[in-house]
Amino acid sequence: MVLLSDIQACLETVPLGAELIDVAGKVIFANQEYFRIFSCPQRRVEGSSWLYRFQKLNNNAARLQWQAVQRGEEVEGEQTEQCDDGTLVTIRYRFTRLNRSFPDASAQFFIRYSQKVIPDNSCRPPACSTDSPCVPLIEQLPMIAWAADAHHNCTYVNKHWHQFTSAGEDEHQGQGWLNFIHPEDIERIQSASERHATSDLQYRIRGKDGEYRWFLEHSQPCLNKDGQVDGFTGICIDTTESLRESRVSEERKKQLRAMVEHAPGVAIQWFGRNGRIQLWNEASTQMFGFTAEEAIGKTFDELIHTPEEFECLLRTLGEIIHTNRSVGPNEYHFRRKDGSTGACLSTLFCIPSFDEHPLFCCMDIDITDRIRTENALRESEVKFRTLAKNFPDAIFILDPSDPQIPLKIAFTNDAVKTIHGYSPEELIGQSLALKIDDASTASHIPERILRIQKGEVIRFEATHIHRDGRTIPMSVTACLIPWDGKTMLLGINHDMTLQKAAEEARRESEARFRSAFYSSATGMAMVSLKGDFLDANSSLCQMLGYTLEELTATSFPAITHPQEVNRDVHAMKQLIQGEIPFYTTEKRYRQKDGSYLPTYVSAALVRNREGEPSYFVTQMLDLTEKKRLEQELMESQRLTVMKQMSGGLSHDFNNFITIILGYCETLLIRPETTDAQRSLILPIREAGHHASRIIRQLLAFSRTQPVTYERINLSTIVRGMEMMIRSILRQNFTLELRLAEPLPNIMADPVQIDQILVNLAINARDAMPEGGTLTIETAWIASHTKSIPQNRSFDAYVQPDDFVRLRVSDTGTGIPPDLLSRIFEPFFTTKGEGQGHGLGLSVVHGIISQGGGTIRVFSEPGKGTTFEVDLPACVGPISPDRPEAP
Repeated sequence: MVLLSDIQACLETVPLGAELIDVAGKVIFANQEYFRIFSCPQRRVEGSSWLYRFQKLNNNAARLQWQAVQRGEEVEGEQTEQCDDGTLVTIRYRFTRLNRSFPDASAQFFIRYSQKVIPDNSCRPPACSTDSPCVPLIEQLPMIAWAADAHHNCTYVNKHWHQFTSAGEDEHQGQGWLNFIHPEDIERIQSASERHATSDLQYRIRGKDGEYRWFLEHSQPCLNKDGQVDGFTGICIDTTESLRESRVSEERKKQLRAMVEHAPGVAIQWFGRNGRIQLWNEASTQMFGFTAEEAIGKTFDELIHTPEEFECLLRTLGEIIHTNRSVGPNEYHFRRKDGSTGACLSTLFCIPSFDEHPLFCCMDIDITDRIRTENALRESEVKFRTLAKNFPDAIFILDPSDPQIPLKIAFTNDAVKTIHGYSPEELIGQSLALKIDDASTASHIPERILRIQKGEVIRFEATHIHRDGRTIPMSVTACLIPWDGKTMLLGINHDMTLQKAAEEARRESEARFRSAFYSSATGMAMVSLKGDFLDANSSLCQMLGYTLEELTATSFPAITHPQEVNRDVHAMKQLIQGEIPFYTTEKRYRQKDGSYLPTYVSAALVRNREGEPSYFVTQMLDLTEKKRLEQELMESQRLTVMKQMSGGLSHDFNNFITIILGYCETLLIRPETTDAQRSLILPIREAGHHASRIIRQLLAFSRTQPVTYERINLSTIVRGMEMMIRSILRQNFTLELRLAEPLPNIMADPVQIDQILVNLAINARDAMPEGGTLTIETAWIASHTKSIPQNRSFDAYVQPDDFVRLRVSDTGTGIPPDLLSRIFEPFFTTKGEGQGHGLGLSVVHGIISQGGGTIRVFSEPGKGTTFEVDLPACVGPISPDRPEAP
C-alpha cells in the first residue's frame, strides 16, 4: 500500500515542477522545483484550488485539461502561464492520473509536471557593434551580455555585468574580463577561444561579494561581408542554482544506492514485471555467488531458480500488483553459482513508481547456517546435552502434551541453579508454567505453543520467579526439537537482569541529558558530522527566530556569516581528528529576518562506544547585549576625550577671537579708517562673532563654562524668548505657545534654557524650508495624580518625583529612523557644508543631562519632529508665574 508521504518525498527528488492534486481539484503538495519555475514564495500551497492560478490566463484551456484527466486521459503540451510575480513563462506540461492504491481505497490523485521552456530567441547573443539599435534592449537583459573582437578582446559588456561584478567601466576591456574568471576555468576558456568554438561553455565568474557563481555561455562568431570572423558576441546565464539542485538530486540517488549496496547481510534485488534484474547489491553477490555484472539484465531462472520456481515468482508478482501488499518473509531454497544450495527468508514488495512499468524489490536473509544448526541439534542429542549442560543460559526441554502438568519440564541444565535458585533435579517433572512463570507470562503460553507447533522459532521476553520470590526478566527463544522420540519444546532463557539495569541507567542518563538540553536558557543544538542540525532546544529557536522544523532542515554553514564558515569547518575537522578537545569562538548567525546575531559558541564532539565520531553538541550565548554595552563604553570614552579636547581648545581659540574682535573694533572707530576699509573689516568682525558663538557652544558641551542656577519659571522664560524666537523664524512660519499654569519652578541656568530654546528653534526652522508651524508647550507632570486640576491654588505643594515638561514640535521633514540614534552626537549633522557644525543638539543634550533631566525625540519622515524635555521640579509650594531671585 502506497502512503501519500512516500509519494511527496519522491516528488521532491524529481527535477521537474510537480503538483499533487486531489479529486476535488485542491493542490495538496508542490515540490521545490515548482516554486522555482513559477516564482512562488517558499511555502506550501496545500488547500488552494489548482484552477485559481489560471484565473487571469488560459482559464478555459486549464478547465479542459482538468476535465480530460478526470476522464482518465493523459494531457501534455506547451503553453504560456503566469508566474506568482506576474511574469509570463513558457512551460511544457504533462497531466495524468496517479494509478496507485492508497489506504483509503476511494482516494484519487492527479499529478501535473511542468518544465520551463527557454525560447530560442532568448539565448541569441547581442550584436557585435556597441552602436547597434538593440543595445538599449540588451542593457535591460537580466543576464550578462558581451561582445569581443576577432582576437577575443572584450569590447562591450552590458550593465548586468557591472551590477554583478561591481567592476568599473573599463575593467573588462581587452583581456581584463579574465580577471573575474575562476583561475581553474581560464585555460579551458582560452582553449575554446583559440578553436573559435561556438558550443555552450560553463565557467565561474566572481561576483561583487567575492563569491564565484556558475554561468552557461552561449556565443557565436560575427561574420563580415567577406565571410570572415569579425568578432564574437554572447550571453552568460547564471546556472548556479540549477547545478546545485542537480547535484543534490544526484547525491540523494547515490545515497539510496549506497544504502542498498551496503545493507549488511540483506541481499537486495530490484527487477521488473518480467523478472529481469535491474539492481544486485553486494550482499546478493556474497549469498548467491554471482557478481552484479553477471546478474543485471538476467532473469532469476537463469541464475538461482528453477523454471518452475520462476513461474511461481511471476504469479506472485501478479498477486502483489493486484493486492498492493508485500509477500513474506517466506522460506525459499536457492542454488548458488558454484552449484551448492541454500535457504533464505525472502520478502517481495512493489516499489512506488510514477510510470507504467512497476518495479519490484526482493530482500533475502540467508538462513542456511541456521537451518544446518537446527538439523545438527536434532540429529545429535548427545552433543546437545553436552552443550546444554555447560551453556550459561537456562535451557528447558518441555513436554506440551501432558494436560495434567502444563509444560512439563523433561530436561534442564545446570544454569538454572545460578539463574533460578533451583537444582535441575528439583525442576524435572514440574510444570514450568506453575513453578517458574509469573501470571502474565503464563497467560501467553497457549498462543505461543500454537505458533511453535506451526514450525515458528519465536523470541519473546518473559518474567520468571526466583526461588526466593524475586522476579527475573528473561529473553526466551523457543522452537520444536525431537527428543526421546517425541516432539518437544526447546526454550533457551537468557537472564536480562544486568542488561535491563544497564538500559534503565542509559534511559535515566538520556533523560537527564534531554532535560538539561531542552530546559537550558542557553541555546543548545546537536549537529551532525556534515554540519546539519539534528536537534535544538527552544532557547536557540527563539534566539535565531526559526522553528525547530526550519532549523533541522538546514545546516550551520547555511546560517553562518560567510566570512566565518571556513574557520568553523576547519575546527570541526580538528575535533573529529582529536587535535583539540573542544572549540570556542565568537561568530555571527543569520537570523530568520536576515540580520546577523553575535554569539559565543562552544562545541564538543560526542563519540560512540567504539570511539568513533557521532555528532557535535554546541552551546550558544547571545552577545547582543554585551556588544551593545561595549559599544556604549567606547562611545562614552570617545565623548569624554572629545569633551576634554573641546574644553581646552575652546579656551585657547576664545583668546584669539577676543584679540581679533578687539582689533576690529579699534580699526572701525579710528577716524582715518575709510569706508572701503570698513567694508573689509566688517565681514572679519562678523566671522569673529560667529566663531565666538561656536566656541560658547563648545564650552557648554565640555561643561567648562560657569553655570549659575536659579529657581525659574519655564513658562516665563518661554514668554521672554518669544520675540527672539520669532526673529529666528521667517515670515512664512507660525509660532504657537501652549504654556501651562500653574507651573512649578525648576532649578536651572536661565542662559542655558535660552540656549536650549534657540537651538531647538533653529533646528526646527532648518527642518521646514517651505515654512510651517513651531509649537512650544510646557506642562506639569505630577507623580501623585494623572492630571492637574485647572483651579489648583498656588499654595499646592510639588512632590519630589514631579517634572516640568518642555515640548517643542515642528511640521517639518522629519528625521529618518536610521539617524535618530545619532542626532545628539557632537559634530554630527545632515546639513550641507557651511550650514551647520553639528553642536546644537549635543549642547542641548549636555545642558539637560547636567541639570538632571532627560530629552526624548519623536519623529517620522514627512510628519515632523517633537523634542520632549523633562526637568526636575523644585519641591515646595508653587510660586506665582514669575522668575524668582537666586
